[in-house]
Amino acid sequence: MNKNLEKLIEVNRLDLEVSKYDPLIEQKKAPMNEKISEKTKALKEKQELEALIARNEESLAKNNDEFAVITADIERIRNKIQESKSEKEMKNLDMEEGILREKSISFNNEIEALEKGIQAAKDKIATLDSNVIKLDEEISSMESGCNEAVQEIKKQQDEVSAKRTKAALDMETTVLRLYEKIRKWAGNTSVISMYKEACGGCFIKLNDKNIADVRRGDEIVHCPHCGRILYDSALVESKS
Repeated sequence: MNKNLEKLIEVNRLDLEVSKYDPLIEQKKAPMNEKISEKTKALKEKQELEALIARNEESLAKNNDEFAVITADIERIRNKIQESKSEKEMKNLDMEEGILREKSISFNNEIEALEKGIQAAKDKIATLDSNVIKLDEEISSMESGCNEAVQEIKKQQDEVSAKRTKAALDMETTVLRLYEKIRKWAGNTSVISMYKEACGGCFIKLNDKNIADVRRGDEIVHCPHCGRILYDSALVESKS
């Protein structure tokens, strides 16, 4: 078998092995990352509630001012009613007082609703703060074990990466560049075995010349359809 082809197969195999460690790392991180995500969500919700409280408190202050004005107006009209000697004037004042009382009731209801909303938001923030403290404790207790497990996996991954680097150094530069170029879009299927006289990557049937060239294995053969580098698995098995 062509020496560069042998190295390509080996480098591709090692690249595949290196990539298999990434999901293992994510799997180890997953429980802690889930807790971190919960904490982030809780802090974001707290921030939104604090903004809501600020808006509601501003509205509450305005409503209280309006309510104070209306209350003063009602008191002023009542004094006028007591002083009035005209039946028509008293009737008009009664109507005005009635309108102001309705406004007063409306503002009072809105004030109560705002106060309840503010208190509910504050209670929710207190619950969130408590949850964040618990999450911090859980994250802290998980962090050490998680980091140790990840470091062990990364150590194994680095060992395979070192083998990959060594294998790549034995390849011709132009061949390695070609492989890296294909790898940008084909990933771990850049070097693929022929499958039932078809490319094992795109699965399009090869012509007779391509098949014969791949089976000989004395040169680097590309799939004419997708560009992947092809080899015959029988040749690899015969050398092992």
